[in-house]
Amino acid sequence: MYDESLQLMNGRPKRPPPLDVLPARPTTLDLDRVDGAEASTRSSSSSSLARTIDLGFTELSYSVKSGIKRESKAILKGVSGLFPAGELSAIMGASGAGKSSLMNVLAGYTTDGVTGCITVNGAVRDTAVFRRHSCYIMQQDELQPLLTVGESMHVAAELKLGQTLSRQMKQDWVDEILDALGLSDSKDTLARDLSGGQRKRMAIAQELVNNPPVMFFDEPTTGLDSSSSKQCMSLLKSLARGGRTIVISIHQPSALIFETLDQLYVMAEGRCLFRGDPRQLLPFLNHAAQLACPQYHNPADYILEISMGDFGAYNDKLVEAIQNGKCEKWKKEIYAPTPTIFKSNFSNGLTTPVRAPLLPTGPLAKMIGKLSNGGPMSVEHNASPCTGSFSASPWTQFYILTRRNFYRLKRDKFLMNMRLSMHLLVGLMIGGLYYNIGNEASNVLDNFGLIFYSVVFLMFTSLLSMIVTFPLEMPIVAREHFNRWYSLKCYYLAVTLADIPIQVTCSLGYSTLVYFLSAQPYEARRFFMFSGMGLLVSFVAQSMGQMVGAGLSVENGVFFGPLTNLPCTIFSGFFIHMKDAPKAMHWLFHTSYLKYGLEGMMLAVYGYERKKMACEADYCHFRMPSKFLEALGMDGGYYWLDAGVLLALLVLMRLATYFVLKWRLKHARNFS
Repeated sequence: MYDESLQLMNGRPKRPPPLDVLPARPTTLDLDRVDGAEASTRSSSSSSLARTIDLGFTELSYSVKSGIKRESKAILKGVSGLFPAGELSAIMGASGAGKSSLMNVLAGYTTDGVTGCITVNGAVRDTAVFRRHSCYIMQQDELQPLLTVGESMHVAAELKLGQTLSRQMKQDWVDEILDALGLSDSKDTLARDLSGGQRKRMAIAQELVNNPPVMFFDEPTTGLDSSSSKQCMSLLKSLARGGRTIVISIHQPSALIFETLDQLYVMAEGRCLFRGDPRQLLPFLNHAAQLACPQYHNPADYILEISMGDFGAYNDKLVEAIQNGKCEKWKKEIYAPTPTIFKSNFSNGLTTPVRAPLLPTGPLAKMIGKLSNGGPMSVEHNASPCTGSFSASPWTQFYILTRRNFYRLKRDKFLMNMRLSMHLLVGLMIGGLYYNIGNEASNVLDNFGLIFYSVVFLMFTSLLSMIVTFPLEMPIVAREHFNRWYSLKCYYLAVTLADIPIQVTCSLGYSTLVYFLSAQPYEARRFFMFSGMGLLVSFVAQSMGQMVGAGLSVENGVFFGPLTNLPCTIFSGFFIHMKDAPKAMHWLFHTSYLKYGLEGMMLAVYGYERKKMACEADYCHFRMPSKFLEALGMDGGYYWLDAGVLLALLVLMRLATYFVLKWRLKHARNFS
């Protein structure tokens, strides 16, 4: 057992030295010789990843505004440290210690309220450049649920590898990654059907496509069983051996996982309690505060218990001893480990031996070796000048994202069938209820109610469908956009275009059934004008739903969305005509898009010199359609003006939604 611990410590490769510039590509490994765990990892580390990055930070502080009075609350309090390349570094602490906040700040995910200095290879970090060479895999493992593993990887390859590689080369690289991570048999499985461990490996596989030199993982073992956690940490250890900077946050690791770590950074109350080799944690505690870990006790559990005050108030003393992360003393072993010393430390409570996990062999070891040489493309490859900070061109991004959204909508059979069937069933029901009244002068008021109901129905169905579905995309978009898969403009255009066919089908299906069952004028021009106005209303409402969904959660959006549309309903001209309202409130009618939709539909049915209607009653006051429009105050309306206003509102709403989405992704990090 002691020999195994010795083997683990002595087998750790030396990390690459800090680099001020990105080095040239190293000599390619002979992958045929990569056989077995030890040979693979040492070969990988000897060549090292071509873009090695040491990530340092000094006097890093982070505060947020909280409470009713918006008072400043310090989350990070002047912490310092260094996460070197080639090592698996872990930020550990109890809940509320600040580990996730530190992770977010280092990854560039949080920028507001941050002070201090973050360096890359000793130079001040350029966040925009750093984000192109790093990735952040969040705790939730947000994946597109209705895409298969193979399709998701294909999308990632097309977006992250750009046009420098052929399609076959991309496919070969994707197959190699899936084979290495044990996902080949799940290639045709939908992401929603994957297990927790498979989802974690899938998230890692997507980011490995372009071989980033820095990878952040927020609590990668959370929600996994012991076996899956062991496999996940073994994978991360192997990636670090290839020369990457691997930084994870972890809450309470088992003794086995604890021994896997190369670098430990313990936090409590936004401060650093320990930084260095995990095997030096117990000697540090003994040196700084005369604390001895009980025999057979997990060191990770012990330091957490100390940080929470279970053994007394030692946090200030530990922070002072480690200089809030500035102390370099404990990052290297103080003495040469020998079996005798191990036995002595074990009996004194300074060492807790565990069986170290074996490093991977086979396809994974082979892939790690290839990744260490730059992956599938030259390490000098970067985003082309015409595409800014993204590997794929705007057209490629738009095409791939549009196709992905079509797949997603096509496979979401419940939502699609519900939307379509609801429009058709309600259309049949309403058409049957108002059957054959369109040309009857005695039923003009009923027909007016039918047209108003049609406007409101198309509004609410379009609005709520976006409020319910659009926020569910936000966590996925946040991860992919932050990791520089695509630009927000291309994503938003693709989402907008992909939903047009289903929205047009639903709106036209309802309008057609209602129009002909209720016996509106059988004139092609009037039918297309009626249906066109219904389409415009539904698109404007859909834009409002997207804007609400982009800015709010599902729970808040379902309440806030319909509430904001109630004034539009009141000032639509149905409950009270504008000519009958006080003049001081006329401007409110002009702010309601339902007013333009209702007026446009009424003009399509009763305007443009429609002939006298039939009358089966003794007296029909509104036998002349123009007289009915005059009574409603719509005789001076223009259909194309109403259509133009709705088109203008549609464009404004879409632009507003884009900026709300951009703000949400930049500032709001809680998408639940």
